[in-house]
Formats: sequence, structure tokens, C-alpha cells
Amino acid sequence: MNTLQAVVTNIQKSEHITIMSFISNDVNLKMMALEVDDTITKDTQVTLGIKAASISLAKQQHLDISISNQLPCQINNIIEGDLLTVISLDFANNFIESVITRDSARRMELEVGQNIFALFKSSELFIIKSSHE
Repeated sequence: MNTLQAVVTNIQKSEHITIMSFISNDVNLKMMALEVDDTITKDTQVTLGIKAASISLAKQQHLDISISNQLPCQINNIIEGDLLTVISLDFANNFIESVITRDSARRMELEVGQNIFALFKSSELFIIKSSHE
């Protein structure tokens, strides 16, 4: 599982939905959740989680899509399997992985050292722990 250190910058609640904003290494992130610990407030330090299979890759940043979480990364390693490929990424000295199909990795012509964006929906991000725990 991938983890990122972040700080809560905003919390919006409506009925049973919470949208939280974070900053991690100067990049803004958003999380949508049904249940959030009420002790987490603005400026709380958190560890965020994202599953490797939930991270898509793009060669350039996309501003006109609904995916708000777009981390600028560099490819550190590529491990190609029979069906899947594991792409190891460096996001500001935070190492995360993306698992995509081998066909997608080949179609994108991914290479070690290449700059790329890791994309994931706000509903895929979750809080592992906060500074209150």
C-alpha cells in the first residue's frame, strides 16, 4: 500500500459526505469519504493511503478531467509481468507504486527516468492515521 504524509487544509461536510483537502509536498490533494474521525481538523498531520491498483498514469497533467489528484512523479523502476506491470514512482522523495496492465505500459512506452503523473480519484484516497492517534 502506498502512503503519503500530508496536512489537512480544508474540511467540507454535507449530510453524510465529507470532502477533505490536503497538501503533500506542495501538491493539493482531495479525499471524499462517508465517515471521517471528528478529531481530525484543519492543520492535522495525516498519513494518507492509496492502493497501487487505484493509481492511473498519464504522460502529462490534465486540467479538464474529474480526477483532481495528480502527482508529478518520475519513474524509478518498471517490473513487467505476464499480465501486469508494477511502476515504481518517486513523488518528491516519496516512493509509490502503480499497478497497470502490461499492455497499457507497453502502449505508453514507459521508461525509467521519465516524468509522469500519478492520477487517482478522491474516493480512492483514505486516512491511515492522524497526529491525534
